[in-house]
Amino acid sequence: FSEEPELYAALQMSLPNMAKIEKLFQEKAKTWVDLVENKDRQEFVNRMNILKSKFEKGDFDFQKAYENMYKIVEGL
Repeated sequence: FSEEPELYAALQMSLPNMAKIEKLFQEKAKTWVDLVENKDRQEFVNRMNILKSKFEKGDFDFQKAYENMYKIVEGL
């Protein structure tokens, strides 16, 4: 990581509903872990294709999102 741990701590501790977001992330990650542990290749591929389709339809500007994150952090 190129960022300071204090930056991540400030974000995690300051953002509203972060505990709920973290729990949701853990639930979603567990779903993927279960697919791998169960060697459910077909469902893994299906889910990856769904994600791929969503990303192809979206107009994601990750650089802009990164810049916006820094603007938020500067305001903390």
